[in-house]
Amino acid sequence: RLRDPELNTLVDEAVAGNLDVATAKAKIREARASYRQSRAALFPSVDRSGSATRHKSATTKSGSRAIYSEYQAGFDASWELDLFGASHGSVEAARYGLDASEEELRSTLLTLVGDVASYYAQARGYQARVALARRSAASQRQTAELTRTMAQAGTATAADVAKAMGQASSTEADIPTLEASYAEAVHRLSVLTGRPPAALSERLKRGAPIPAPRLPIPTGIPADILLARPDVRMAERQYAQYTAKVGQ
Repeated sequence: RLRDPELNTLVDEAVAGNLDVATAKAKIREARASYRQSRAALFPSVDRSGSATRHKSATTKSGSRAIYSEYQAGFDASWELDLFGASHGSVEAARYGLDASEEELRSTLLTLVGDVASYYAQARGYQARVALARRSAASQRQTAELTRTMAQAGTATAADVAKAMGQASSTEADIPTLEASYAEAVHRLSVLTGRPPAALSERLKRGAPIPAPRLPIPTGIPADILLARPDVRMAERQYAQYTAKVGQ
């Protein structure tokens, strides 16, 4: 909705290189393996066996010995009866655990993408304020020079000159603070994306508008917002998982 290509690129880089996201994905793979293992307990386990033996017969009257091979194959199946539902409870708990891991990944992604978008908007905002402060300072400096000329001609006072010079100096003094805030926002972005701050500063050097949605973002009723939060859904799945473990 923000429709900013540079922001989209930064989000992709952050998702691809963030360790928290990688950890959450690893937890999903672990939960899937646990779920498959729990489901396997519901089915019979089969053991196969096989052997081959080579024999030589006793010597015949003609002095020859016959050679023959004997093969044996078989299998054994066993099945543990789930009389009290423990195995099904284990499968149910594993499935809820998988759901919780997926919600944890969504929660991690939501936080990461939100931070990237927030710091990017801050960087563009400070960038715009720095440019505005420089233009204002240049204009105020010209006004101060004009006021000084008018004072020399007797149409302005020394107080007017001092006031104009003070406004220009005050605006110029704000520029380093704004530049430091811009650098801090870029540094935070570099941490999230795994890029050196210098390289990111070079990419963002060219100014761009502060990203804003062109259409109103639908919010819905508060209950919908609550259900849309992955951390709340993760907590609900974890609660279901622990309940299933109690039954198991």
